[in-house]
Amino acid sequence: MRVLAFLLLWVGRGVLVWGLCLIGSLFLIVWWLQVDSRVLRKKANKQLRTAYQDTEFTKSEFIQITDREYIRRLLRSHDGEMYQTEIVESTNWSKTKVSVKLSEMQSDGEITKIRLGRENLVVLPGSEPEIISEQNSRTGQNH
Repeated sequence: MRVLAFLLLWVGRGVLVWGLCLIGSLFLIVWWLQVDSRVLRKKANKQLRTAYQDTEFTKSEFIQITDREYIRRLLRSHDGEMYQTEIVESTNWSKTKVSVKLSEMQSDGEITKIRLGRENLVVLPGSEPEIISEQNSRTGQNH
């Protein structure tokens, strides 16, 4: 009987010790995840700040420039050409607003929209693909 009581007491201590180890391990894992997420957030914020500083225009210029100028600068920063969907994503404007602005700019000869399947490639004058430039020079028109 004494042996049985001793074994139960010993096993009970073992369960208690293992339980405490498990709880301690869980606390350490949660703490590590919180520290790690803070480090990742700091890295992401630093990368965003670096990317923002690397742009060719500053925040004050964002406020003072027109939508058309913003689109021109955006196109210039992408070698003079972007798909219309990329402009929508880059500006966070609605598809309608981008479409209207681009149509106005095309009417004024500031850009050329080239239909490629179901997408529009938007290019600055002088950045058109060679085949489009040849067609424009022959017909004297913008597409």
